[in-house]
Amino acid sequence: MRSRQQQQQQQQQQQQQQQQQQQQQQQQQQQQQQQQQQQQQQQQQQQQQQQQQQQQQQQQQQQQQQQQQQQQQQQQQQQQQQQQQQAQAGIDNGPARRVDWQGESGTCG
Repeated sequence: MRSRQQQQQQQQQQQQQQQQQQQQQQQQQQQQQQQQQQQQQQQQQQQQQQQQQQQQQQQQQQQQQQQQQQQQQQQQQQQQQQQQQQAQAGIDNGPARRVDWQGESGTCG
């Protein structure tokens, strides 16, 4: 809660760090450990979110971070937009892909 106020001032630095972390994916594990120990360093959480967009297996981690950072909804919206674009790409490839995306009977609605 206290670190949220600090994050508002440090949003400019967060964007710069996000670009750097995209190049260094090996440090994701270290960042996660730091987040638990240092709640004030939530900037690193945002960096992980961008990396997670490239690696869909880590989406579960994104959800946890979103709950902790309600003020960082701007980045969450960006992630949602990217996911929507990926979903559209699946639909363009054909109905067979839609079934794979849903993981169900293929009823998209």
